[in-house]
Amino acid sequence: METAGNPDVDPVFAAAADILEADYTTSSVLHYALEPMNAIALRNGEGVWEILTGNQWQSLCLPWIAKALDVPQEQVVMRSHMLGGGFGRRLNGDYCVPVALASKALGGKPVKMVLTREQDSLFDLFRSPSMARLRMAFDADKQVVAMDSTYAAGWPTKVMAADGLAKGLNGEPYDPFASDGGEHWYEVGGQRMRVVSNELANTTFRPGWLRSVSPGWINFMVESFMDETAHHIGADPLQFRLDHFTAEGANAGSAPNAVGGAKRQAAVLSRVAELSGYGKADLPADTAIGLATTFGQSRSMPTWVAGAVQLHVDRKTGFVDIQKVWIVVDCGVVVDPNGAHAQTEGAALWGFRWPCSRGPRSRTACRPISISRPIRRCA
Repeated sequence: METAGNPDVDPVFAAAADILEADYTTSSVLHYALEPMNAIALRNGEGVWEILTGNQWQSLCLPWIAKALDVPQEQVVMRSHMLGGGFGRRLNGDYCVPVALASKALGGKPVKMVLTREQDSLFDLFRSPSMARLRMAFDADKQVVAMDSTYAAGWPTKVMAADGLAKGLNGEPYDPFASDGGEHWYEVGGQRMRVVSNELANTTFRPGWLRSVSPGWINFMVESFMDETAHHIGADPLQFRLDHFTAEGANAGSAPNAVGGAKRQAAVLSRVAELSGYGKADLPADTAIGLATTFGQSRSMPTWVAGAVQLHVDRKTGFVDIQKVWIVVDCGVVVDPNGAHAQTEGAALWGFRWPCSRGPRSRTACRPISISRPIRRCA
């Protein structure tokens, strides 16, 4: 489904002096929230069914519970608690159904269910595998003239709430939560973005959302491709990004949530490069600083983020030792600084779980990451 940009980029690619193409994939990812799925169900003295649980989407889940109990929705009340980690898993209330049925079988007596971690993983509505094919076209002066991107994955919205699908430029429905991140803020000339529903994933299991939703995998692909593009034409990855944050046209941003547009993303990127000392030549052997930038969750409500990571790679084992991370965030007015810190640090640490779980167990393998607490304003 064509969702963004100018769909007629084929003539530009046909006339291009050079083309770079790359494929990216991600694997299935389970939620593993801090607490396994749990719920309590009972029928109170007034004959109303009460479901006590942590849930993120009551209007979606309550009808399912009422249907399972074979009662009108007016006879079901969901009493939502604070989430013990949600990460998108608790958008779906499937875990409420078996405990409600168990209570019904016992005449409405209170029943509490806590899934074991093993059961939690078996019933998880996990993020599906994904794939992207990204293409960039260049003129004779190595200037970017067009970008063509295609993203394929399971579509959670299509499976859970089809009314939430959006319409693409070609009039076809698509899942915005499986495409956010593809409509980046880089100026790349002609641009076409397509998203493809993986029907095998949709019918084999129920794909779910995971924390940052599609930007969690799409921005990884876009930023990896921007790095590869910069290296392909012999440009510095930082300067290449900044050169394409022109903040012109649609990338200039708009009120009320995206005022400043690409300029704000350029600002956080410049700031994190300054803080980290990106490009310095005095690093130890096999040690480097890399950076990336993103916006979340979508163009309509962006939070501008840039990160830099210093790491060392062991050439013998391939083990990656993460030494330090710097993150700069422009999220507008911060009402709860502690909450903002928790979100930022939690997201970074969650993302670093994978390299810390691989390779030889050593003192340096999973040592704490240095985190700078003060909030600084981007110029």
